Amino acid sequence: MIWGWCCGLDSINSSIPAGATALLGFNEPNHAEESNISPQQAATLWPQFEQAKQQRGGKLRLGSPAPAPCGASCNGPSNPIDWLTAFYAACNQMYGRDCETDFIATHLYTCNAQYLQWFLNDIATRFKRPVWLTETACPNNGGALGNQISYMRAALSAMDAMPSVERYAWFAPHADAFAWLGGGQAGSPSLLTSSSPPQLTTLGRIYMGLASDRPAEGLSDDAAAAMRAPLPALSTTGSWSEACAKCTGGAAALASLAQGEQPAFRQHCSDCGFGQSGAFWSRAAGERYIRKIDL
Repeated sequence: MIWGWCCGLDSINSSIPAGATALLGFNEPNHAEESNISPQQAATLWPQFEQAKQQRGGKLRLGSPAPAPCGASCNGPSNPIDWLTAFYAACNQMYGRDCETDFIATHLYTCNAQYLQWFLNDIATRFKRPVWLTETACPNNGGALGNQISYMRAALSAMDAMPSVERYAWFAPHADAFAWLGGGQAGSPSLLTSSSPPQLTTLGRIYMGLASDRPAEGLSDDAAAAMRAPLPALSTTGSWSEACAKCTGGAAALASLAQGEQPAFRQHCSDCGFGQSGAFWSRAAGERYIRKIDL
C-alpha cells in the first residue's frame, strides 16, 4: 500500500516488495486526518502507480484510492462514490482516459449488513470493477459481543454471495488502540488479544471459522446463541447512495432537523457509515495509526 504523502509515495518502485501482485492506493483520501488527498491531487499522482505496473510487465494489479464515508473534516466529497467519480473525471480531464485501476478499494464501518451490501453493490455497479473492502467492522462502543457476531455473520454471508466482491478484511486484528472502534471495551471488534503472544479472541475464532467453513468450538452460551440466530433477510434492490444521501451533510444536516428527529437521524447515519455512537466521523490526528501493508 502507498498510504499517502508520507509513506512510499516518493519511492513507489522500491517500496513494492518482490513478488507483490497488487498495490493499494491512498488510504481514506477524503478524510483530512487520514491521507488527505483530493481527487485532483490523486489523479496527478496516479501515473506513478501506472509506471510501477508497467515496469512489472503489467502483472501488478492496481487498487484505486480507498475513500470511506466522511462525516466531518473531509477533503473533497464526503460520499466515497462521489470522491471516486471526481477522481476518474480528473483523470479524464488530464489524460483523456480513466486512470488505470484494476479494482476499487474502500472501507465501511457499520453495524448494518443491509447498508453494507447496498454500498458495495452501488460501487460495483457504478465503476464496473471488482471491489476490495479492505476495512470493515461494527464500531460498537460499549456494546455486546453478540452485536459484533451478528454483524460479522451477516456481512460475510452477504459479501460471499456477491461476485463483485473479490476481497474483504476485518479491521482491526488488534483494536485496543482504536477508541473509536470500541477497542478495549465490551463488544470490541478485536480478532486478537493484547497478550504476548496474542491469541485469537472469541470473535477471532468465529472469523476464522466463517472463513474456513469450520465452526468455532468452545464458545460461551451467549456467543453460541448469536451464532445460531437466523441471518437477516437482505434486499438486493436498494441503494446506499439514495438511502444515505442526507448524511453527506454531516453536522449541518443534523442541525437542520427538529431536536426530536435528531436521534433517529444519528442512528441512520451511523448505519450508513458516517459515524458511530451518535457522532459523525471526525477522527483526531494520531487516533488511527499510519499503516503500511506489504502485500
